[in-house]
Amino acid sequence: MNSQVNDQIGAGSLYRLMADSPAVLYVARVVDGARRFHWISPNVTRLFGCAQDEPYDPTWWRDRVHPDDRAEPSPVDPVGDSQEATAMEYRCRHADGSYRWIRDEYRLVVSDGAVETVGSLIDVTAEAQAQEELQRTHQALNGAMDAIDDGFLLWDAD
Repeated sequence: MNSQVNDQIGAGSLYRLMADSPAVLYVARVVDGARRFHWISPNVTRLFGCAQDEPYDPTWWRDRVHPDDRAEPSPVDPVGDSQEATAMEYRCRHADGSYRWIRDEYRLVVSDGAVETVGSLIDVTAEAQAQEELQRTHQALNGAMDAIDDGFLLWDAD
């Protein structure tokens, strides 16, 4: 059954799947200790507001990552032909000038003797903003509790 399904999914369907997916898929080569995109899915234009060929520029990624988040992942020599997945989050500048939080999940693989990262990029801005708001609320509550000079009792009648 799986082979029949695979035969029915052609290149056009695969392209549409990649173009419509919320996750941007990519393959990057490790060159001089840094990742450089070798292939990236077409939905990169929606995630970053750029032309599809822009990410292939060697400085594109580094120029768009927020200055406080620019530490490149440390590629290591893969054991055998693969590594476990690694995930990191950082801010990346959209073409409109705003920063988006990106979750970058990838694993190192060896392909034709070259070390590559194969991964996905997902916009997690809403989750990051919710987490920041939760932290602010927690800090405000702790500040209010610390400011109370007199003791108090919290009682639930139920």
